[in-house]
Formats: sequence, C-alpha cells, structure tokens
Amino acid sequence: MQLHDSYRKSLKPVLMTLLVLAVIELIVWLTPALHPSEGFSGYVPIHTILETAAIIVSAMVFAAGWSVPKENSSSSSLLLAIVFFGVGMLDLLHMLSYEGMPDFITPNNPEKAIYFWLLARVLSAIGLLMLAWSPCGNNLLIRRRWFGLVAMFVLLVAASVIGFNYPDLIPRTFVPGRGLTGFKVWMEYFIIALFIASAFGFLMKMRSHQPCDVQGLFVAVSVMALSELFFTLYASVTDILNLLGHVYKVIAYGFIYKSVFLNGFRQPYLELNSSRNLLQMVIDHLPLRVFWKDRESRYLGCNVIFANYAGEADPKNVVGKNDKQFPWHEQADLYLR
Repeated sequence: MQLHDSYRKSLKPVLMTLLVLAVIELIVWLTPALHPSEGFSGYVPIHTILETAAIIVSAMVFAAGWSVPKENSSSSSLLLAIVFFGVGMLDLLHMLSYEGMPDFITPNNPEKAIYFWLLARVLSAIGLLMLAWSPCGNNLLIRRRWFGLVAMFVLLVAASVIGFNYPDLIPRTFVPGRGLTGFKVWMEYFIIALFIASAFGFLMKMRSHQPCDVQGLFVAVSVMALSELFFTLYASVTDILNLLGHVYKVIAYGFIYKSVFLNGFRQPYLELNSSRNLLQMVIDHLPLRVFWKDRESRYLGCNVIFANYAGEADPKNVVGKNDKQFPWHEQADLYLR
C-alpha cells in the first residue's frame, strides 16, 4: 500500500515501537515463570495507581477535545472527547468495583469489575472504529456536541443501573479457581478484532494527508489490541499478565491524548508558524526595502534587502533597534515624528 510522503518516513519508528511491545508480550506469555497462576500480593494498590493514571488521561482527552476553540475544533477530537468521557467514568467504576477495594454500592467481586471493564473497552473500540472509517473533516458532531455528551451520560447511567442492581442479566465472566469463562475470552477477542479493524482504517487513511493525527491513532489502537490480548491470557486477576494489560492500556491512552492535543492545540500553532514563514519568504524576495516598527520607532522586522541597507547581514539583527543606531541616525527624530 502506497503511503503519503508525510507518513512514510515517520511510520518506521512507530512500527518499531509496536514490534518491541509485541515482543515483550510474547516473551512474557511464553515464559510461565513470569506469570504464576496464583498472582502476587499487593496488587490492589498497583491496580489502583494504573487505573487512576488511565482515568486522568481520559479526563485530559475529554478536556482537550471539548475545550478546543470552535474554529479549530474537529469531529475527530470531539468524538474522542465524548467517548473518553464515558471510558474514563467506566474505568472509575471498574476501579471502585475491584475486589479488595471497599464495597462500592454493592459487594465487590471480579465479575462486577470485569463488567465495567468490558463496557469501557467496547465503548473505546466502537468510538475509535467510527473515527477510523469516517472523514476527519465531518463537522456534524460539532453542531450537536451537547446532544452527544448527554447521550453518553444516559448510557453510563443505564450501564450502572444494570451493573449494580441486575447482575444476573450479565453473562458469567470469571469463575474463582478456574479463571476466565468462554464469554469473557471471546468478548476480548471481539474487542481485539474491532481495534485491528480500526488500525487498518487509520492505515488506509495514511494514503493521503489527513487533518487529524491518524498515525498517533494507529499506534493507539494497535497498543490497545496488544493490551486486550493480555486479558485473554491471565489466570488470576492479580497476575503479571493482568498488570501488563493495564500498563499497555495507559500507554495507548497517552497516544490518544497526544492525538487530541496535536489536533486541537498544537496543529493551529504549527499552521500559523508555517504561514508566517511563507509571508517572510515572500517579503524577503520582494525587490524593495520592507520594514515595520512600533510607535516608538523600534524595528519589529524587515526583509533581507533592508537589513543589508542598514549594514546588517541578518534581519534579526535589526529587530529591537531604532533609527539612531543605523547610518541614517541624523534623520531619527524626523522619522519618529
């Protein structure tokens, strides 16, 4: 597949990063001594720290995507903001429902925590899949941003009511002493398939230049797929496979935040800087002496011809000076008036 020039060179280090993460996962999986089935003690504080980190990054994604000025906003950033508002809240419910934490509304157990975990993963997978296969420039969601946020809130309330009050409606996902059920494993495989489909969609978008950070999103969904693979393998909710799955998830969230920040905040400044460079290039090639100054007659900028006329090789050497510092200093007061 032919990639756009803007992605071809930078994709190699991205693929190397994904390869390293995949090799680490393969080594841990093939080395039973690294993941004993009984797990390890003291896992709850570690789990809480990792989930808190993920929740903070989700909040940052929401804040960055939602607060982008309207003129710089894009459907991709706003969709990620709304989706990760829901993902962050579901991750919070998952963390509070984890076995070993104080009971939250109802008694905590692995299946209660897994329920909120799966919902968060399905929500993120579907949101990223929508983003991967829809145009980055679509502004429909921008006009209905509050509708999208309210709809997400209603979805969270409905999911919470089922999880806390009607757990019997949820298929079994974990059996103590036996591990994961077939339903849980196949749900993780389904989520992995969604992330792979998203990765392929973002890869296809790299055939042309895109207004959104498709490369960063490609990395994010790929790492998320690797993360979910860990959760098909663990035998205990406190073993190293479970731990690494959470670590990979935080890494993926970091790439999501980078993409939202790049789209909403950094990219406009890069475009502004590019415009300034273009304007400076045009001014420098004019066959005229061009300068601009403030009301105190201090020079704010000029082109190369004027700098040479002033006895300077670089226009930067003119900035901040006044007419009294140049060969025409006798006319300085006249120019100031």
